[in-house]
Amino acid sequence: MPSDQSVSRREALQILAAAAALPLLDPGRLHHPSVQVPVGEAWQPQFLAPDDIETVAAVAERIIPRTETPGARDAAVHEYIDFALDRGEAEARESFATLVRWFERHVREAHRAAFADLQQDRQDEILTALSDPATAAAPEGHAFFVLMKELTIEGYYRSEAGMFEELGFAGNTFLTEFAGCAHPEHLAWRPARPDPGAE
Repeated sequence: MPSDQSVSRREALQILAAAAALPLLDPGRLHHPSVQVPVGEAWQPQFLAPDDIETVAAVAERIIPRTETPGARDAAVHEYIDFALDRGEAEARESFATLVRWFERHVREAHRAAFADLQQDRQDEILTALSDPATAAAPEGHAFFVLMKELTIEGYYRSEAGMFEELGFAGNTFLTEFAGCAHPEHLAWRPARPDPGAE
């Protein structure tokens, strides 16, 4: 996608991430499980098939592409999604598996190739169409895009790349002072006092 679109989208994703979308995992887990792979061992999917993993990784990368900061693939978002699904409820796992199979079949029928093998501009066209219920080929397509966007945002901003490089999170930093809001219109604000005569 053009860089200006990627940046504006990235900024929008930061806002969504800051709003703390509902996590699939224990809220106490800040980083996704790729850091837990023993040294010398390669990561292996626990739920998704290898072809599905590549599809998920490619879709996530188009949602948060690499720019001046790491993209979704750099942050191993596909590993997080596999981990979340493996630990999730059976109904959620089956729903995702059904949607990803629909997506892969839809792309192959329309383009005679796997999504990951298409050029980025063609990938963007496919996802853009699915992002809008009015232009999606089927409800399953829009549902897949929405779910992938949610999982990608969640996985990215739980990763070290998302938290530290993208958001600049510095951990438990001691502040000697906190200036607060400096907008003049907010400095004059006072909480409403209850009316004694009101019932």
